[in-house]
Amino acid sequence: MRLLFRLLAAFAICAAAVILPAAPAHAQGPEIHLSPSSGTPGQDLTVYGSNFTPDRYVDVYYDA
Repeated sequence: MRLLFRLLAAFAICAAAVILPAAPAHAQGPEIHLSPSSGTPGQDLTVYGSNFTPDRYVDVYYDA
């Protein structure tokens, strides 16, 4: 009887794991935002970055 109960419990757990959808993983890569997003030559702007690897150098290129 114990074996039957354990098998039914294991089946119920497996069935629930298959039926319940897993939450999708949202991988976010590095992002850069400029403020303002456009302007005139010589105008100051601020660069905001997120999701970069900590303690790593980043090369920034502009105008080709």
